[in-house]
Amino acid sequence: MELWRIAIPVEDAADRRQLFALLRELHVPMDPCSGDPHFRTGAGGRQQLLVVVDARMQEGLRKGGRTFEIVRDFRDLPDPIRYVSPKNRYAEPLARLRASKGRR
Repeated sequence: MELWRIAIPVEDAADRRQLFALLRELHVPMDPCSGDPHFRTGAGGRQQLLVVVDARMQEGLRKGGRTFEIVRDFRDLPDPIRYVSPKNRYAEPLARLRASKGRR
């Protein structure tokens, strides 16, 4: 997978608003319920925002003048789309169950 978890330094509240506006413009996936993005305290007590991005989003952040550090590289993990069967493995058991119940 061509994905990276990156840490973007955040200075203050105004910088945070600008960063989130840029992330929305770049369509960076943000799902707070799953914990993405989230803040952490980095080296020296500086606050950082952790997000998962692809190459296009990284380029957009660079063009927007944002610096970031790559925390995790997901390119070494297999893409799950290649390993998911297109066949519905529950189709046959469901058909047998429906046939055994009969019609009303």
